Amino acid sequence: PHNPYAAPEPWGSMYNPEEVSLPSRSETELDDLPDFYRDVYEGDFFQLQGLYTDPGPEIQEEAIKEIIAVTYGMVSYLDHEVGRVVDALGNNGLREDTVVIFLSDHGEMMGDHWMIRKGPFQFEGLLRVPMIWNWPGTFREGKRVETVTSHEDLMPTILDLCDVTSPHAVYEPSYRDGPDTWPGESLLPLLTNEADPRDRLTVVETDEDYLGISPRTLINDKYKLTLYPEQEYGELFDLHEDPEELNNLWDDKASKALKSRLYRKLLDQLVLQEGAVPSRRNVA
Repeated sequence: PHNPYAAPEPWGSMYNPEEVSLPSRSETELDDLPDFYRDVYEGDFFQLQGLYTDPGPEIQEEAIKEIIAVTYGMVSYLDHEVGRVVDALGNNGLREDTVVIFLSDHGEMMGDHWMIRKGPFQFEGLLRVPMIWNWPGTFREGKRVETVTSHEDLMPTILDLCDVTSPHAVYEPSYRDGPDTWPGESLLPLLTNEADPRDRLTVVETDEDYLGISPRTLINDKYKLTLYPEQEYGELFDLHEDPEELNNLWDDKASKALKSRLYRKLLDQLVLQEGAVPSRRNVA
């Protein structure tokens, strides 16, 4: 679902705002984050860029609850419509031969960290989205996997399902054993086996040139590190001890070695993912 926050009935009033819990947030969490977060909180960040104004502290708790309740209704409405598609596949004898994939491009803040909507930020509320795979008789059913995955894993997985080798783009035949120029990793072992490896990681890149922000983020099963090019500030969260990301460890002296290790791993990934084929850039 995406703003504007609205859903047809009965989904629009399916959830009572009075029964919705407010998100956890800290009065001091902005003190340890880059300065532009406070600009967002005060409603100036997007307004200064000539965009919409984030309501910041002006938005009331009642409005946040209403946004959350209506968003829940939008999710239920979407679930209903997906069910109609799945039923149509079954009614036409296509269910057993169809792989159904459901995912979203981003989440919504809904009051987390004093923000609503989305933005060029790397919080779990925006990055951690549904990725549901279903293929009767082939994929494990009812299994929830906590392993880190990425949208980049979609293409390798689909090619793997079709028994098609990932292309190596411009590599000459003699270099076929060289690095794969396509990012991502097939999720087929996770979908078909009981294996649930815990050593995966992913990199999130955001290029918001019009906002002057281009964060690069490394996420593994325990930590998240975000750096901002040419800036001294950054973000480091322990997702096990601090799943709500309220305690930024970037400047924590006890986390200095951890930050350096993750920083190096992020740089390694950025270099390894730089393919032989030039990536598309927006130049206009």
